Amino acid sequence: MFLAVCGIDAQNGITSDQPFETDINIAMIKRAKEVIVVADHTKIGKVHFTTIGCLSDVSKIITDAKASEKEVENFRRLGIEVIIV
Repeated sequence: MFLAVCGIDAQNGITSDQPFETDINIAMIKRAKEVIVVADHTKIGKVHFTTIGCLSDVSKIITDAKASEKEVENFRRLGIEVIIV
């Protein structure tokens, strides 16, 4: 599944500022064979109040070239493939 997120952080996982979507996102992540997070640079390293998934659920992150190199490297150290477009 491709999952657009409000925030993704190497320490706090996938987070959202949309609490009404939390249960749906959690259920979709659990059922997916592969989770690919789509997040522009403004979402990388951001943490919101509702957690919807762990980084262990994520196989790839697609982001843009403005993403923080430090944050990208943190994801790669965790074994997540980061694709910069």
